[in-house]
Amino acid sequence: MGCSILHALACRGLKKAILLESEILSFGSTGKSQGILRIHYSNELTSRMTWESLKVFKFFDEVVGGDSGYVKAGYLLISGQGQCDAMEENVAMHKKIGFSTEMISSGRVRDIAPAFSVEDKEVCAYEPESGYADPYLVNHGYATAAKKLGAEIHVSTPVEKIEVNGGKQRQGVWCDDNQQALFRHVPQWLPPGHGPVLFLNPWESYYLWR
Repeated sequence: MGCSILHALACRGLKKAILLESEILSFGSTGKSQGILRIHYSNELTSRMTWESLKVFKFFDEVVGGDSGYVKAGYLLISGQGQCDAMEENVAMHKKIGFSTEMISSGRVRDIAPAFSVEDKEVCAYEPESGYADPYLVNHGYATAAKKLGAEIHVSTPVEKIEVNGGKQRQGVWCDDNQQALFRHVPQWLPPGHGPVLFLNPWESYYLWR
């Protein structure tokens, strides 16, 4: 998340976009993620967001640069008969969004994934375009692209405190004793009334991003 936000800020012309990482990139949840890509959610907004995100992963080299490791493996959702109406509603909503998905029979599931044990009374939805990507490649792709746009990434730089003046103007971001001078002031690019400032924690090679 941190590197994708950094990249988005740099793409929008922020002249001094900085990411402070307490360890190295992909050290946190990114490095532990399975990278599953799916859009089957009951919330339409979430489904729309994941649908747009899937397009980025599929065409990552064009949109960001580099390889996302996207593999179109498909995604199966299997549930009990009592969830049939809800699943049908979700599938209809996903089709309205424009995503390729459908309700399929248990026999079709066995054709797609012979190792699965599925009962005839269970209900199943299938998304052929879904799959998985490589979180490490994606994170580093965003980081590399952001740096090319002028953003800065500082690893092994935990934030100790953020000084605030009057609850509005951010006065400075303080790290450990060796790096206070680098970030003593976060100046005019954060104006009074600016929204939340995010200092996020995904890992990366210290020597690559220092």
